[in-house]
Amino acid sequence: MLDFTKQEKQVLQFILIIILCGAIISFLQKSHFYPKVYKSFNNEIDKFNLNKVTLAQLTESLGINHRIAQRIVDYRQQNGGFGKIDELMDIKGIGEKSLFKLKPKLYINNE
Repeated sequence: MLDFTKQEKQVLQFILIIILCGAIISFLQKSHFYPKVYKSFNNEIDKFNLNKVTLAQLTESLGINHRIAQRIVDYRQQNGGFGKIDELMDIKGIGEKSLFKLKPKLYINNE
């Protein structure tokens, strides 16, 4: 009934593989298993409120060294929060390069 040549079968297999890969990618994007690496590849960056971010979020999500993250939390508690993101420069261990990397991932909201 359906007699395909060897080349036609290969083309059909290739098309089915492409469709299957597309379906898997679509599923992963909509599921809870959506990897953070893929999100950052798409420039979808999660932003954190500098006045509420936890120590765990600073270290795990933002990749900040534990000691520096603790200094950020201590500074925030001692000074009643941050008025602007640039105040991070007042913390030992955070320089211009670190601030440049962190700034797009942070925002200030005092509510």
